[in-house]
Amino acid sequence: MRISTYQKRWLTAYGVATALSLYLLVAAALSPPFDGALLVPTGLGALAAVLGLLMATRLARRTIPDERFDAATAGMRTVAVAWLLFAATLVVLAVTETRFGATAEIDPSIAVEATSSFVGTIFGAAALVLIIDNGYTDYRKEMAEIKARPTYARRAR
Repeated sequence: MRISTYQKRWLTAYGVATALSLYLLVAAALSPPFDGALLVPTGLGALAAVLGLLMATRLARRTIPDERFDAATAGMRTVAVAWLLFAATLVVLAVTETRFGATAEIDPSIAVEATSSFVGTIFGAAALVLIIDNGYTDYRKEMAEIKARPTYARRAR
């Protein structure tokens, strides 16, 4: 059995969110007004996204039904949507900073300020806790159920 189209769509969204989180982590590390505190929330959020993507991909490869995939990856969906909303917020900030395209100049510190805020810190920590706590629990529960099936056969790698 193959991975369903529904699960492929969510895995794509998780992949985009993970790539975005890693991009923002690198941008935070290389930004001119380097702020060490900026790496903490961004790093925690990126770690949460990577762990969630790995768990969701592993579950999808086990060809579980969509409903069970939803239940087991609820935490990653929350993290992915949060990263995508954060990216949308940065785009809106960039558009308003350039006065809707009236000027070509944009202050790169806009992302630094937005990410290093208290909200960014809370987001990074909450994302990691969500994936480690509920996300990992649901993942382990689903994997145990898959392995307990009498027809379970590990795929050759």
